[in-house]
Amino acid sequence: RRAVLPCTLRRKGVLLPALLATLFTAATNTCFVTAYMTTAASNAVVLIEINPLWGAALGCLFLSDVLPVRTAIAIAVGVACAFVAFLPEIIGAADGAAVDTAAPRSLDELLRPERVVRATWYGNLVAIGAGLFFQAFLLCCR
Repeated sequence: RRAVLPCTLRRKGVLLPALLATLFTAATNTCFVTAYMTTAASNAVVLIEINPLWGAALGCLFLSDVLPVRTAIAIAVGVACAFVAFLPEIIGAADGAAVDTAAPRSLDELLRPERVVRATWYGNLVAIGAGLFFQAFLLCCR
């Protein structure tokens, strides 16, 4: 007996992008929550919200989109503004100030109510991953 699929998934070439979109959605949600639990909220917001940069890059790479010059300039300005938001953290790290670069060692350590969430490189990378996975989801939908 043949499996019954929704009519949109029966069309040739639709099943793989739909499955990938599902996986990218799960990865986006996981990274989103993890980023807020492992880095400062301000860092997470900035790094997740630069996701149009990833959308432009993925579109050029996989869909042969042409990036207009004005869009490239806008992306460069956005990245520069995001960099300015991280400048105090970078300068503080250069002066030898304490910056927590370690990921939580256990779930108990991560979920302690008295735990102060400081900026971590691990959390920052997870926040970038959230934006990247979100744009990969949108790419699959295109």
